[in-house]
Amino acid sequence: MRTLRSAWVLGTVMITGCGAQPPSRPAATAPQPAPTARTEESTPATPPTSAPQGDDAKLAELVNARASFEAFIARADGRPEYAAAVESARTRIQDIDRILVWMGHPAPPTQPPSTP
Repeated sequence: MRTLRSAWVLGTVMITGCGAQPPSRPAATAPQPAPTARTEESTPATPPTSAPQGDDAKLAELVNARASFEAFIARADGRPEYAAAVESARTRIQDIDRILVWMGHPAPPTQPPSTP
C-alpha cells in the first residue's frame, strides 16, 4: 500500500510540476556558418616574391626530399637495423627521379654510396 501511495504522489508531482517553472532558455537561433574565406585584410594582395611558385616550388621540394633521403642513406647504409628503411629510401629516390624527368627537369646524378 505504501508503494502504491508513493507512486501516486510521485506521479502527481511530476504531472503538476509542483508549481515550479522550467528554467528560461534563450530563443533558439539558427547556427551561423563557419567562415570559409579569408577577409581581404588578412590575405596579402600579392604573394611574397621570395617564395618559389608553381613548378619551381615543387622542384625545390623534390630536390630537398631527395637530398634528405641521400643523407639518410649515407648515415644508415650498412647498418642491419636500418636495411629496410635504406631500401625504402632508395626506392623513393628513384620515384623522385622519375617525377623530375616527367616534369621536364633532369634528375640529379646519383652518387654511389661511399665505402669506408
